[in-house]
Amino acid sequence: MPGSRTGYDPYGAVRYGGALPTDFTYTGQRAEDFGLLDYRARYYDPALGRFISADPLVPEPGNPQGLNRYAYVTNNPLRYTDPSGHIEADEAEKAREIIAHLADDYGIVISVDFGWRFLPSAGDMEWVAGVWQLAELETIAAVAGDMAGLMGGPAAFRNNLGGVLFEKGDLEPGYIGLGGEHHVTLSLTAWNASDQWTVAHELAHSWDAVNGWQLSVGLEAFTGGWTEEMDEDVYIYHPGGTPPKGADDNFTRAEDFAESVATFLYPGIAHDFIEQHSPDDSPYRYLNYYRLRRATYVAMCVGYDPQQLRFRQMNWDMDYR
Repeated sequence: MPGSRTGYDPYGAVRYGGALPTDFTYTGQRAEDFGLLDYRARYYDPALGRFISADPLVPEPGNPQGLNRYAYVTNNPLRYTDPSGHIEADEAEKAREIIAHLADDYGIVISVDFGWRFLPSAGDMEWVAGVWQLAELETIAAVAGDMAGLMGGPAAFRNNLGGVLFEKGDLEPGYIGLGGEHHVTLSLTAWNASDQWTVAHELAHSWDAVNGWQLSVGLEAFTGGWTEEMDEDVYIYHPGGTPPKGADDNFTRAEDFAESVATFLYPGIAHDFIEQHSPDDSPYRYLNYYRLRRATYVAMCVGYDPQQLRFRQMNWDMDYR
């Protein structure tokens, strides 16, 4: 039937065809406003045959095409596609190095779902990029390193969490990540490589879950909070003191613990959030996070030297006052 198919040139510009019954077009990417395609890591303009922002990575510095950070698949779309916006064949070695580093040092497992596969119908090989982007793997490694540093090193991290499987998946609206015992799922659509906070938050949930959620119970008691049972399976959490990054109707002691750990690692993110979303007279404002009982509790959980905590207190005073 005329108009039932759409054809593209090698770079994704429409050659023929009518309106599609779906938002997903060239190489399966979602069409957005102004003719752009959403490659999750960046937006791509098929009319120009290039991304509209630079790749934060230089995947192959020795290749002149690799130095063009706006190029689509090193300007060779007849051979390659880029369904993720990042991991190409020449990035696979680096990605595998990061995955091996996460497993060996931190006990974090990420399945390798990218690589070449043979297509019998075409009699040729096709590159499969998988769901992960190289920048996302680097973010997970950076957060794991920061949390391991807080805990006293990679061995302490492995001992505290006991191994964690990281996956990307479809989560309910409003969820960016979901952390549980030995498992973290990051949203395919809502999470991105610039979001260190969610990785830290969900790792804290995983740490709590491995301990039977007793770390958050301890935080509740230490800060003077309590959980009120309103009805069967309906509870209201009353946090003691000042929450580290605000609170909403879904705030629980488990969320409080995860936010407290994430704030200990990335205080600037929490500080900026409160500055933007809380008025001057808000009960969620505080002068120095590291002087709150929540910070003291997190420090106790990881066996933090009191002198190190005082050092963080002084740094906060210099940075934010």
